[in-house]
Amino acid sequence: MRINFYDQNITIPGQELYGELPGFLGKRMNPFCWVITSCKIKNEREAEIQLINDFGSEDLTATLTCLNDSTYVLRQTSGSTIKVPDKGKWMKLPKQIEFRKD
Repeated sequence: MRINFYDQNITIPGQELYGELPGFLGKRMNPFCWVITSCKIKNEREAEIQLINDFGSEDLTATLTCLNDSTYVLRQTSGSTIKVPDKGKWMKLPKQIEFRKD
């Protein structure tokens, strides 16, 4: 996940057509991603985000919560289920995902 909710200047590698955005959720070895189209910062620890898949056929709303300096929780609140390609099949991700900074 790459995000910058303040400057909203993230460009998706290989998909520059979208221009600068708040961010995206994607796999390192796969060009497929979920594009963060908009974000609303609710407080210093939480933001509400809108995502679409890079085909534009599915969308969802989620909250991204900062637990500490290196841990974030993405919690889907409505819309489509997050699915990503994995070995030729679509894999559904859980409604709540924890991310850690590298």
